[in-house]
Amino acid sequence: MKNKILRIIPYILFALGFMYLCYTIRISSWTWLDSDMSSELILAKMLNEEGSILSKGWFYGTELRIMYYTQIAAVLFNFTDSWYMVRVWSD
Repeated sequence: MKNKILRIIPYILFALGFMYLCYTIRISSWTWLDSDMSSELILAKMLNEEGSILSKGWFYGTELRIMYYTQIAAVLFNFTDSWYMVRVWSD
């Protein structure tokens, strides 16, 4: 019996950790928005509206990332207009 409990403990700890992670993301993710994330969301919305991979109306920084967060978020803007839901789903 003791041996069975010792085998189950890692799974229980993993499940508790995963539930805590989900709770933390759900409750406090709205406070994690910073300027980088907001600019990525604005670019994703522009890309969605233009229907392209690169925007001609956007001044890119020093690095150009084509397959990155903005492409995922741009696709998600097809399903919803909620900026919050796009941010949660794309993280």
